[in-house]
Amino acid sequence: MVVEDKPNMVDEFVTRSLQQGETDSVVKAYSELDEKQLELVREAYERVTTTEISSENAITPEYIPISPSVSYTHKIKETNTIIWRASMTLDCHYYPSDNNVSFNSLSSNGNAPNSLWHYKGIDYSNVDTAGAVDAKRKLRFSHSVAGQHISTNQAILEIVAHNNGNINKSANRKVL
Repeated sequence: MVVEDKPNMVDEFVTRSLQQGETDSVVKAYSELDEKQLELVREAYERVTTTEISSENAITPEYIPISPSVSYTHKIKETNTIIWRASMTLDCHYYPSDNNVSFNSLSSNGNAPNSLWHYKGIDYSNVDTAGAVDAKRKLRFSHSVAGQHISTNQAILEIVAHNNGNINKSANRKVL
């Protein structure tokens, strides 16, 4: 039930719908929401979800290749269930004798195992190789039920491989 002065009930509604997925009962419940109730659902979504950011460096001392990765995982707080996940890996070669990093490739993946969320692809991708290898991607995810758009999220992933071999990574989420 989505009632303005009962945020706990709205939180429960959103959590249960995320757990159940796009079942007939969830579709029916969302199709009956008015615009004010949809706004309450959007607000509750922010309260009942959490984020996990992880990064890895795959650097082998004997070898020149480096492949740092970063990921952003959006979850239901109560159950730790994954809603959607975005990840990116930058493949480079590091030349310690020259203090230089060269770009090889950039890969990313978006996955929305929750049936109420849908991976929509890459909104933005750029690799800047001036002075360092700076790779950035923005991946889009859409939240919809019964054809009704609820919200859109964008995962913003960035990896910078500096010429001295240091790696900086960041991951965050933007609600569009």
